[in-house]
Amino acid sequence: MSDAFRLGVRPPSPLTPPDWASENVKIANSERSSKFDIAQTPWLRAPMECGGDLETRQIVFLAPTGCGKSTMAEGFIPWVISEDPGAFLYASQTDPDARFWVETRLTHALKSCKSIDKLWSPDRHKTRSSEIIFPHMPFVAGGANISNFQEKSMRYLYGDEIWKWKKGMLGYFLKRHHDRWNRKVFLVSQAGWSEDDLDIAWLETDQGEWSFLCECGKHTKYAREVLKYDLVKDKGNIDVQKTINTARIECPSCKKVYKDTAKVRRDLTNSASYIPSNKNALDGHRGFRMHRLAIWWIPWSNYVAKLLSAKKTRDNGDIEAWKQMKQSDDCIPWQDDMAFMKRDMKLSKTRMKDRDPKKPIKGETARFFTLDRGGDHFWGVIRAWTKGERSELLWEGYIPDSANDFRMVEIQDKFGVIDTCVFVDIGFEWGKNAQMCADHGWFGIRGNGQVISYRHKLRKGGHVEKAYSPIKIAQGDGGSKCRYIEIATDPVKDILARLMNGNGLEWTVPKDVSKVYKAHMKSEVRKEGTKGKTKNIIGYWEQVKRANHLWDSETYNVAAALMVGIFD
Repeated sequence: MSDAFRLGVRPPSPLTPPDWASENVKIANSERSSKFDIAQTPWLRAPMECGGDLETRQIVFLAPTGCGKSTMAEGFIPWVISEDPGAFLYASQTDPDARFWVETRLTHALKSCKSIDKLWSPDRHKTRSSEIIFPHMPFVAGGANISNFQEKSMRYLYGDEIWKWKKGMLGYFLKRHHDRWNRKVFLVSQAGWSEDDLDIAWLETDQGEWSFLCECGKHTKYAREVLKYDLVKDKGNIDVQKTINTARIECPSCKKVYKDTAKVRRDLTNSASYIPSNKNALDGHRGFRMHRLAIWWIPWSNYVAKLLSAKKTRDNGDIEAWKQMKQSDDCIPWQDDMAFMKRDMKLSKTRMKDRDPKKPIKGETARFFTLDRGGDHFWGVIRAWTKGERSELLWEGYIPDSANDFRMVEIQDKFGVIDTCVFVDIGFEWGKNAQMCADHGWFGIRGNGQVISYRHKLRKGGHVEKAYSPIKIAQGDGGSKCRYIEIATDPVKDILARLMNGNGLEWTVPKDVSKVYKAHMKSEVRKEGTKGKTKNIIGYWEQVKRANHLWDSETYNVAAALMVGIFD
């Protein structure tokens, strides 16, 4: 009885949550220390201190993987149980995720605290991986679902990786505090999507940015824009190792250069603090965002290597790595135009009418004649490519009578396009167009908007995913067979859009390109939305103007360029 009395009436510790945790908590599976040590992760101090003040009600912490987000919970939850108790709900994406974290991480931290030793119930049924009933408060852990978010009145809410939660779950979660005057809500995650529930919560905060203090006396937030490197090439190809070796950070104010060494990175982070960027924050709402570049034990060169790889895959039609870097490394919510800057197509110095149609462009690797079927006619483009460097439009236009393929042959011969570099849309009137391709030795091509890639077997085993299919065979109306490929239209259109906007190799059109061509190239827009029962957010192209045939023809041309390795 006397022990219980002393536990109940002892004064709270004068230490703030991060300092208390540094004195009392041991953590599992850490590469740097067996104890919670706020000096190792100084970016956790301000969010944790908000958990112990009287003014802050909701904290949004956007941070990359590997920076100690889980460690923050391991330090904060023991402080709550020992120093400022209240019903606590910890929510992860799923029930198994929550149980695994409690069993492998949190339980070790709780049992390392002497001040909690006598609070454990002798009844083993009150200590489970999903629920711990202490004499003075319950701790509950579970997945982000309606079942776990109903009927529970909680003072503390701690949401982990909100970006993974299903739409609407955050709203149910926030209702669990029942507007308590002393409530504390932690929303801890990497970034998700623009205008999702997490982003809206972030916009309500003061939006503090983790910023280093330069020698010039000005704070600069860690961001991709302050990272500099030199693109080193060897025989036209990027030398990745030599390029990443040039990684450094540069102050935008005074141009001071900081080298990529452990001491420099540590000193910069030790100088940093959160600088608010939103003067219109709601009362009691604090926001903290940090960038992967601030994690002092990770070389900046690692980020450059990852960035180079993401850029390469982005320019080849796969934006997933680029999107993940924005969300998980930069902690910026993804929005549709991040992969597609909007600007006019680049005009070349030449005109179609002035050039020799058969003359190669500088270093020309290949040229393709690609045609899209439009009812009883065709539209087409001829484009020349130089591997890894540039592409120039040579011809674009309308071919009125699809039955008279002599006009296609005439244009093909005029521009010197070989038979195997002519690609004709066979999706409409399949047999007729397949027979035409077979007669001339052309390739058939058709788009598929339901897939994002095709599997190709490798000679030495295994497979690789590409935006076009292996070569297939189609039979024409006359019985002859032609070769054709299918393409994943959305990823290929992604590449085309980036080329048009100046990303990747130089992609140009002549000064005298037709108004019709310009109109067709604006016939589709990229959007993002949900699809299927999972409501996953995906990107897709939507036709907004009826006439889009030259856009499709250019899409086929990009697919042909992919087949011969123009972008490799």
